[in-house]
Amino acid sequence: SKEKKQKEKQGKMTKQALGKEECQGAQRVSPPRSDMEKGLLCGEMPSEDPPPALPPQQLRVVCDNMLQGLGRYLRCLGVDVVMLENTDDHRVAAKLAQVEGRVILTCGQPYQTLRSQVGEGRCLSLDCSEKAKDQAVRVLRHFNIQPTPGDIFSRCQACNSDQYVEIPRADMIGLLKEKGYLQDSTDPTLEKFCQQEEQEPDDTLTPALTPEPPRYAAQCRWASLSGLDRNTLTFPGGSPMQLHTVPPTLLQRVPLFYVCTRCGKVFWEGSHFSRVLSLFQEVLHLTHEDKVP
Repeated sequence: SKEKKQKEKQGKMTKQALGKEECQGAQRVSPPRSDMEKGLLCGEMPSEDPPPALPPQQLRVVCDNMLQGLGRYLRCLGVDVVMLENTDDHRVAAKLAQVEGRVILTCGQPYQTLRSQVGEGRCLSLDCSEKAKDQAVRVLRHFNIQPTPGDIFSRCQACNSDQYVEIPRADMIGLLKEKGYLQDSTDPTLEKFCQQEEQEPDDTLTPALTPEPPRYAAQCRWASLSGLDRNTLTFPGGSPMQLHTVPPTLLQRVPLFYVCTRCGKVFWEGSHFSRVLSLFQEVLHLTHEDKVP
């Protein structure tokens, strides 16, 4: 009957709407779907041959402003990530993708609009209800990206640059004293340690290396200290070295500091590396020595 056909038509439209909603990452109560089911809902045909494995440096993405947590995780694994600010319009993502050849990572309603502004396969919709870590794993698997421990923190977490300079502890002590950041120290043990470590004043910084190379950032680019203005401690791009962020108490246990040449942020090896290594063991390409309990 005519009424029966009308009901069947409405039922089909409802199913299509729900499928589209799932594709856009809308949060709703529904049974969990497999990766293949989600791909089919998003209009992706299953592929018999996965894409070739790639290092994270070859994946360039722009994260919509709802996915900043995802962006931070991908960046700490070595992916080239630009993240939209909270106030940015979604169209900024499309512009960056077009100009810089980036893949858009988004979720929710903007997906349909953004997808139409870039080439096929250049816009990926994620599930907003997933945790950022799980979203990162999904992205890495989707593009068959295989990071290694050497990729962890190979990019500056603040500005996305992949270029650093090394500052040995003795030179860092000298710089902190020169700029007045150790004058208020009341710890006699620290003061004695700094006196022992500090070298004779010089106009150049020592290009020394740590006895034990860092476990991470092996894939980043190492810049020469010759580009640093010794008087102002600024890099060629104009950013000053952020010495005020270095706690004096670190000097006794950190032999080498790493400074981003783009923004001047200072890094050192701590417990973050082991946490990231443990968190992403399932997607990291690990050797036997790299594995953590």
